[in-house]
Amino acid sequence: MIADHQDYAKHVLNAIHHRRSLPSASMKPDPLKEEHLAAILEAANQAPSHRHTEPWRFRIYQSEAARDDLGQGLAKVYQSFAGPSFFEAKFKKTRLRPTLVPVVIAVICSPGEKANLPLYEEILAVGCAVQNMHLAAHALGVGMIWSTPGYYDHPELRELMEMAENSHFMGLLYLGYPACPFPTSKRRPLSEKTVWL
Repeated sequence: MIADHQDYAKHVLNAIHHRRSLPSASMKPDPLKEEHLAAILEAANQAPSHRHTEPWRFRIYQSEAARDDLGQGLAKVYQSFAGPSFFEAKFKKTRLRPTLVPVVIAVICSPGEKANLPLYEEILAVGCAVQNMHLAAHALGVGMIWSTPGYYDHPELRELMEMAENSHFMGLLYLGYPACPFPTSKRRPLSEKTVWL
């Protein structure tokens, strides 16, 4: 039993320590295996939430047509949002990005209306769900990156995502198999972030 527990801990900690965001430009266009996508979504659904509100909601853009429509929609939102700061290159990148990966997932926080909880608790719960997804993706050899565009609260984006009035857009997850090794990075020492009493 102890050996099993230690082996389990080793795999969990390995995923935590080696998980890294993979730029969408470094992902293959190959379709994700259905069982991999299902496992990643189920990992999200196991996240903790106060009073079991489970506020995470996902819009999954998997078909080529859906991802193309998403790209068109995001580009239009960017154009409205940018105004005089509009850049043609940014517009084109926004338009194409969802079409270059096999799956894009929009993350939405839908607070429990009857739970009477602070909004930040619901947002934190969605963050936990996304972290679960990222760990599961890494364990399955799937690359992922969480992107939050500057126009995250734009009315046209809310319309594009068909969001309820009390919902909050939390970003887009781009998923795909790596076309190159996962990147490496270092964290600043834990001693800079802890106080022992």
